[in-house]
Amino acid sequence: MLHTELNNIGVNVIVAAGNPALMALTGLSSVAKFRGYVSGTTRLATVRKLIPTHSPGATLRGAYTHRHMIVADLMKAKREGQFPELIRPDRQLVFDYQTVEEALEWLAYYETQDLICFDIEVINFEVSCISFASSANVACVIPIGRTVFHPHGWTEDEELQLWRGVQKVLGNPKSTKIVQNGMFDIHFLLTRNGIVVRGPIHDTMVGHSVMFPELPKGLDFLGSIYCGTQAYWKDSVKFKNIKEES
Repeated sequence: MLHTELNNIGVNVIVAAGNPALMALTGLSSVAKFRGYVSGTTRLATVRKLIPTHSPGATLRGAYTHRHMIVADLMKAKREGQFPELIRPDRQLVFDYQTVEEALEWLAYYETQDLICFDIEVINFEVSCISFASSANVACVIPIGRTVFHPHGWTEDEELQLWRGVQKVLGNPKSTKIVQNGMFDIHFLLTRNGIVVRGPIHDTMVGHSVMFPELPKGLDFLGSIYCGTQAYWKDSVKFKNIKEES
């Protein structure tokens, strides 16, 4: 009956409030996981934009901070309700290099930028890759170990060149560095790889937590609030897959 009713209503976006509503429209069962991310229905005759949010009833039973999240999700639904298309952010991710010179060219580019976002991934207590961005639509990932795109890895000399390039980027005292939980990345790079990060540091996790100390501060939550129609990405790659492919 629910599917029949929704199929006959010409709306552009549906807000699924609570786990039962989300399951009825997609088969998924965790609002806490997908809340705030714009996706599409899978159980209606026509795909509609879908925004999961917490059940309003939960806010009456002690989960008072859910009210702020529901308000943010309804504001997003109001914007998305103006048109039927699901428009994702147009982003380019650079990660496949034929030669070490290509990767060094990207590092040389970021060395000249005033604003640098960076992040590291760690496997077996070693940096497996480091990523950089100076804009919202282009990011560059520098693999350190072997990957499916670079199965033979780098030679010792090539990896040394890459680390020198990374130090030039992060050691530039004139550029502002933006990180998420940078206390880990900066300390790890220093103690494990001898990379010194200089210049002003803006931490999105710390900044968000200072403004809204009662709300979650993980990157997945920040993405649901600040990143528009960015798709939920945490399930794109499992740690098991990373470990097997690295």
